[in-house]
Amino acid sequence: MNQMVLGVSGLALAVSVYALFGREETGVPVRAAPAVHADGRLDQIEARLDALSDEVMAISRALKAGSRMADSADREPQRRSAGSGNQPGYAQNRSAPPAADQLDSRLAALENKLRQRNPFGQWMATSEELTSTLGLNSEQSVQAEALFNEVKDETLELLSIANEEGSSPLDEMAEDFRQGMEFKPALDRLVKRMEATIPGTNETYGQRMQGIERSLFERLEGALDDSQFERLKKANIAPTMIQTGYDPVGEYIRRSLEADAKR
Repeated sequence: MNQMVLGVSGLALAVSVYALFGREETGVPVRAAPAVHADGRLDQIEARLDALSDEVMAISRALKAGSRMADSADREPQRRSAGSGNQPGYAQNRSAPPAADQLDSRLAALENKLRQRNPFGQWMATSEELTSTLGLNSEQSVQAEALFNEVKDETLELLSIANEEGSSPLDEMAEDFRQGMEFKPALDRLVKRMEATIPGTNETYGQRMQGIERSLFERLEGALDDSQFERLKKANIAPTMIQTGYDPVGEYIRRSLEADAKR
């Protein structure tokens, strides 16, 4: 069993669920008082990192825009030179100064540090970050976001399938949270459950999740050009965790917990 894929599949719902469930009043003592204080501090740090990430992305966009303007200015003398019959080599290609190279390198390193990553090192990008990193146009950005949302729907459908005991992996995870289980053991249990065979098939939940992710990358390859797809592969994204603002799996468990709290 591919533990990486299983872990990503679990985190796709568990991270969002933990964020929802851990901060809401549910009547279940999921955290002790010191942990609540630590959670508040982490919220503040996360907010600061988000702000820093926004600044870094803004600087990156400004530098890229400036680079395009400089390239355009460099090409203009060359066109005038070609049209006026000047000797070849009049307009020399200018390479970026060392300081600019160093700035680009530092910026790339900082962007990488600020990226949200799951415990497997995969990038949990926002759709805006991914659009900027891959250089997508507006049409490609809309198409990519739609594909990531489709995968979230497929993940919800898969993990809602009842197992041999008549309960789905999502329902069992909701029960773990309901009983006050902490995030890490709940995630471990979910990963283990995905090794079970889907009733009526010869596939495990994890194997089908692998197929969903393979299909996603095949569709993305068709939507992107070669350069963009290579950048996508190098970005090492968490395919079911792209932050588009759409979270059907987290919403499913939220409703489950809220319904139980009202009983």
